[in-house]
Amino acid sequence: MFKEIKNKELIKRLLAILKVRDVIDSAAALEIIVTSLAAILKSTNMPDISTLIKLTNFAPLKSLASLPQKDIFVLEELVTHKQETLALEDIFESQIKVARLIAPANRKRLAAYYTKPIGLRLMALLALEYAKRYERPLILSDPFLGSGLTLSEAIKELPPSHINKIWGIEPHPLSALVAYSAVAHALKGEYQKAKIIVGDAFKMVYQTPTSQSLLSYTESYTELSKEMVPKANVILTNPPFTRWEILDKDYRVFLTKFVQKLGYDKYVKRRQQNLQLISLFLMDYLLEEDGLLVSVLPVSTFYTLYGEAAKALLKDKYWIQAMVDFFEPSFSIDSGFKELVLIANKRKTDFETAFLTIDSYDLNLLEELSNIFKGARLTNSRLNWVNISKVPYPWHMNWLTLFGQNPLRELITKIFAQAAKRGVVATWSDAFNEKRIVRGIEMYGPEFFLIPNKYWRIVAENAEEILIKNNDTEMELHIDREFITPALRKPELYVDCIIPLVKHYFFSIPPKNESELPPDIAEYIRWGKLHSTAKPAVRAFGRYWYSHVNRQINVKKPFGRIFLPDKIDPSFSKRGVFACYTQEPLTASKNFYISTFNDDLKDKALALWFNSSLFIAYFIVASRKISERWTRFLEEDYLRMPVINVNLLDKHALQELANNLDKMAERKLEPLVFQLWEDFRLEMDKTLFEIIGIEDSTILRELYSLLKNVLCC
Repeated sequence: MFKEIKNKELIKRLLAILKVRDVIDSAAALEIIVTSLAAILKSTNMPDISTLIKLTNFAPLKSLASLPQKDIFVLEELVTHKQETLALEDIFESQIKVARLIAPANRKRLAAYYTKPIGLRLMALLALEYAKRYERPLILSDPFLGSGLTLSEAIKELPPSHINKIWGIEPHPLSALVAYSAVAHALKGEYQKAKIIVGDAFKMVYQTPTSQSLLSYTESYTELSKEMVPKANVILTNPPFTRWEILDKDYRVFLTKFVQKLGYDKYVKRRQQNLQLISLFLMDYLLEEDGLLVSVLPVSTFYTLYGEAAKALLKDKYWIQAMVDFFEPSFSIDSGFKELVLIANKRKTDFETAFLTIDSYDLNLLEELSNIFKGARLTNSRLNWVNISKVPYPWHMNWLTLFGQNPLRELITKIFAQAAKRGVVATWSDAFNEKRIVRGIEMYGPEFFLIPNKYWRIVAENAEEILIKNNDTEMELHIDREFITPALRKPELYVDCIIPLVKHYFFSIPPKNESELPPDIAEYIRWGKLHSTAKPAVRAFGRYWYSHVNRQINVKKPFGRIFLPDKIDPSFSKRGVFACYTQEPLTASKNFYISTFNDDLKDKALALWFNSSLFIAYFIVASRKISERWTRFLEEDYLRMPVINVNLLDKHALQELANNLDKMAERKLEPLVFQLWEDFRLEMDKTLFEIIGIEDSTILRELYSLLKNVLCC
């Protein structure tokens, strides 16, 4: 129908008036506009668009007054025809479809990924149960409104008498129009209760005249409204998760000022700024005391460095009633983030928090979960109750470890509690200087800066040089060892031996003109410029692009003897070691973190710790799951994780640990599950347990049994 409209100028003018500039399909956008207008007319019981324009206070609708009369006539015809067939499914479909019409770059910037039905159902049930115990009608809000899914679905569950006011803020005009239509329709004739604003929620709050109300501010629409938007009793939302680096620099500066103005900078420490954290501050600012907050959040909120600020705020001001994980990666449609739902009541208590994992079929469990307002304490194999203010070491760093029943987690907690009495296990940052660990070298083109690579192989080596040959042309180049550095390439190359067989080299070329370099080095550079593999470095570093590895080597000095992987498969199905050890200091790619004490015994003792069954069990439970196959630790994780403080051990203890590492280094190591109960590993783990103060031999047997269960499943 809409594709057959001859007057494409109508679509163009309509989108321009509504300030919709970034849709990928104008005809589909018109269809959504017509559906939204039909829903609004039906829910407001107004006879036509002209009347709607006169009586509405919603800025996008008011803007339609500037359409030529002939365009309004055509639009009336389309809307009238749509009203005849309008169904509830049409409105919901528009709410889903509108995000997909936004141009990809802008959709990414806005993080326009709206909540899936199971998340909406959970929010609606929670709002209903909260309303039942509340003494007066509620003010519901979503300051990151999107297409209004969170509010419209909740309204459908609530009796009209439970609703005082509904308000939301959305920067994208088309999404805001859809949200208004859905909310107005859900209110069943009481559309006057709804206030939808087109604008930036952060900027609106920044201009707030008092802490009790918000001056509504529209960025897309120049008109300022003098109506006040009150604080909310309930916030149901899915805030933007836009990466900090993607945001405009001026906007990042503004957001930093925003945090300071609202007084939340007391929670933020160095390097902790992030949009979802600032969104949480905004939600807290807008929520009344004893209010309900239900929000989709990326799981990184609860294990990264910036997450410390989020956790501090929540522990300071909220009873976190539940954290809900989803077997699927995300609670948001089309999102690539791993997400969870936070359910929190803005009042300080010492009550426990339910950590629960659900799937798409757990509708009965959702009903049960909503009963937490009645003080119900659910029991379920996928549920774990935790007092957030008393999370035991070391799980306070990563709340994701608290989900579900996990006997391995409980045993590790017990072990570290006993080890604390001896005092030789501490976090890395407490035990050692941060400079003891450094990430490996980042390359803009590994197929150029590492040799051998996809295009070149090493055919001969001696003490002075290596001889490389091109796989296509058979060209040979002599490379003096002055320009190469031995390096570990990636963790999957070193899976069955403590001491790796290092077969790769970094090209470390100083920032000199090609004419000043040896002819074969200059020839290799010329080859690189002709191939796509070096283009990222050329774009990033300009004239001396071939020297960025050399600069990192000279500045970072990334050399050591202990090599910790960035990411690995936590099943250890093809891996017998966690950390590698080298007898001489070497470097590595950014796939490793590197450390050394420049002391043989201390380096070996620390390398043994990272290959111990205790540490590997901790890694399996505490590491960041980034896909179905891969999990990782970042530098901040290593700095906060438990390690054996080798500086506190006497020479005898260090020598015992070093001897055990030497025995492991002599072997080709099978996947971890096959090492359990082998004499060499049993002796190594027993020695470590004795040194850190674990004297009960049954604990090690229990650790092996639980590890085997995890690794074999």
